[in-house]
Amino acid sequence: MLKKTLESLEGVDESLHSYYEESESGGFRLKIDGDEEDRFKQKHQEAEKHRKNAEKQAQELQARLDQIEEEQRLAREEADKKKAKDSNDWESYEKSLREQHTKALTKLQDESEQKINTLMNQVKSMTAGTAASDMANKLAIDSHAAENIRDYVSSRLSVDTSGDKPRVVVMDTEGNPTALTLDEFEAEVREMPRFQHVISGSKASGGGASGGNHKGGGAPNNKPVKDWSAKEKSAYIASNGLEAFQQLVRGN
Repeated sequence: MLKKTLESLEGVDESLHSYYEESESGGFRLKIDGDEEDRFKQKHQEAEKHRKNAEKQAQELQARLDQIEEEQRLAREEADKKKAKDSNDWESYEKSLREQHTKALTKLQDESEQKINTLMNQVKSMTAGTAASDMANKLAIDSHAAENIRDYVSSRLSVDTSGDKPRVVVMDTEGNPTALTLDEFEAEVREMPRFQHVISGSKASGGGASGGNHKGGGAPNNKPVKDWSAKEKSAYIASNGLEAFQQLVRGN
């Protein structure tokens, strides 16, 4: 709908300029009254109808152009295939496609495997790793000993994720699952000769010693610590650890 008054004809189609006249107060106004205004409205509606039809035709033409472009693309692909086949290079063409597919698939599998391994390591650290640390700290006479025990215990623990929740599993020395519980495995570690000198409470570590008579593994029998030779002291420390020797000195 055209406005009855305008400040300027700028932006108005030139074909409509004749319908306006300059106003005495400035600007422009329509030169129509009564029935003439109705006829002008009708002409304006017809012009709008033509505009919409033209817009629709333009959209249909663009759709047809898009269709032609897609048909040309498919035709080029078909021509490339035919060219490869006619030049006895069809096998190379198929091989290239297979190699591209295999490469993409391998990359996807590697990325997935890497993510799975990362998650499994995190799960193992939070379950088997924690269990190994707890057991080592419970058994060892000091932090150095705990570190050695933890390394061994960790090598014997794994995680079973086949159930609803991750479950810590004790493995044998060959890496096969066993039926041992963590408590049973702890008892096994406590009795291992390799750890007797660093297990808290064992005779070899000097655990439970009273006074200066019970010296633990490597101690000269019935001999006060102050009378030990340097060689005897070194032998005791090598067998029982420096902390155990210091405790023994304080007890004397």
